[in-house]
Amino acid sequence: MMYATADLHNHLRTSSRMDGLLEKAVGRAYKSLKAGGSSRGTKILGVVNFSDKRFEDLVEQKTSYDKTRQDLSNALYFQEQNLLIVKGQEVPTEQGHLLVIGLNKGTHLKDGRTLLDTIKEARDNDGIVIADHPSYRDGIGPYLLKNQDLIPNFDAIEIHNGEAALWIPGVAPMNSNRKARKMYENYIEYNFPDVGAVSFSDGHSIREIGRSYTCLTMGDAFEQPEKILSNLRTSIQNASPEDCVRKNAQLGALKHIADLAAIVALSKLGINL
Repeated sequence: MMYATADLHNHLRTSSRMDGLLEKAVGRAYKSLKAGGSSRGTKILGVVNFSDKRFEDLVEQKTSYDKTRQDLSNALYFQEQNLLIVKGQEVPTEQGHLLVIGLNKGTHLKDGRTLLDTIKEARDNDGIVIADHPSYRDGIGPYLLKNQDLIPNFDAIEIHNGEAALWIPGVAPMNSNRKARKMYENYIEYNFPDVGAVSFSDGHSIREIGRSYTCLTMGDAFEQPEKILSNLRTSIQNASPEDCVRKNAQLGALKHIADLAAIVALSKLGINL
């Protein structure tokens, strides 16, 4: 049986400019995700778009690791590091945010539609559907609890989000990760056994890569890199709370908020970062 350590929710920085980040992301992911398992285990890093094309911009870059690099359309595989960088998209819907993993390059789901319509489009594009930070700001947890018939459409619930550990009165709710795990254990784990529990960083910096991750059982998917992605959905569906490593990133979240404020202020001056 083979295993993988996966941190599938990362934006790398607040700005969508990815200049020079692929080399740093590969090096950091190899070290931080390797620490979570054996050196032979596959390491999987998700680079997540948000109304932008940061994954597409990132994978066009050259690195010193390119000798055994393979382009799988929705992922890059670095054979020597046994590292897969897979594309994701965080999609704002009318009911809250949705994380979709495994979309092909150039495929971008539409923002601002209903949750159900977005899930349908994600499925039509073979996306893995995850409720990210469900009890945090812009999370869909409360909506899912009122509409539990939608839960079977999900592959997993993010029970821990590294940056969702930040609490700001009136802005960022307290104990959101604890509430997300309680929601999973009380309403989902036994009633919807095909929905897994995952833990990711949601980092907006290179140093946050691999702070929170999920250990996945991947079968014998490693002889051919393309099999890793085909097995990823099933592995995520079978992930349990005990398979997660959870670390908070309050400082990362604070820096993300400060960077957002700076980007908004500069954009009003006609300066885009």
